[in-house]
Amino acid sequence: MFLSGRAVVLSTVVLISTQAHAQRPHVVRDLPGYTCKMLNITVAQAMDPTFHLPYYSQPSATSPVAGYASAQVAVKAPVHDVNGFDEAMFPNGGTVWIQASLLKDYHSLGDPTAKCVPVLMSNGRQGFDYPH
Repeated sequence: MFLSGRAVVLSTVVLISTQAHAQRPHVVRDLPGYTCKMLNITVAQAMDPTFHLPYYSQPSATSPVAGYASAQVAVKAPVHDVNGFDEAMFPNGGTVWIQASLLKDYHSLGDPTAKCVPVLMSNGRQGFDYPH
């Protein structure tokens, strides 16, 4: 009886583990026509939870804010700059615009060999992969 009770618990743990793993989004494919940029901000700005850089619905600071940028941004490649704003992809796949001066080329201080690639995730959203 002790052994069968142990087997039931083991089966349950494996089932839960398999279900949790199956639900995580994974990379489906690269997104051609986009490149990674990162925010051109200070460490203090990056650590400030109230600091946000807006994405705009059009290439103008007077257009409606469409959302806020994360640390990495998927920018149209070659860069499509209009009035100092770069065309970018919002995580849901929509087109947004961000001030070009707020972006710089992607690099990793912790791992200089790391690259950043905009990708399509299994949940249909845009994400990033970091191959070497």
